[in-house]
Amino acid sequence: LTNAVEMAMKKCRNCFQDLKYYALKAFDNEEHWTKLNELGFDNYDNDRNSQSLLLLFMRNLHTVATKYSALLAAVNFTAANILEIKTLADALDTANQQQNQFINERPGLTTKRIKAYNKFWDKVTLVARAAKRIYREDPDQFNKYLLPATHEPDLVLNLRGKVINAANGEP
Repeated sequence: LTNAVEMAMKKCRNCFQDLKYYALKAFDNEEHWTKLNELGFDNYDNDRNSQSLLLLFMRNLHTVATKYSALLAAVNFTAANILEIKTLADALDTANQQQNQFINERPGLTTKRIKAYNKFWDKVTLVARAAKRIYREDPDQFNKYLLPATHEPDLVLNLRGKVINAANGEP
């Protein structure tokens, strides 16, 4: 979902760069420079990397481009180009909403996954307890069913044979 949002944002940024070319042609004198700011030229650098800000930027860009559609059409930025701004903004909005929905659902998915792992772990511990009963006199088999007591690597907990008390030499 993040990739979908990133792709939608990239398309929006590319769309703005296309519009920028035509807007600079249409509003090429000082009296029209305020129109460039209305189109978001002064906000773009701040908004282009934020999902929510870029979405608002694109919505505003569509509104202002529609407002100046006659002037933009004079330099070949057509109504279809203006409609594409809205289409891309809608696509970004949809991708953003899907991502947010997944983020909101994630705790529930995590809970389901933890329950499934715990169910599996219960079976593993049951087998380990049974093996400890069955193989209590066979250290090699007994050690195969030992479960790690901590998060240490298996090499640290890999016990083989009898454990002998170093102080008195007894098992």
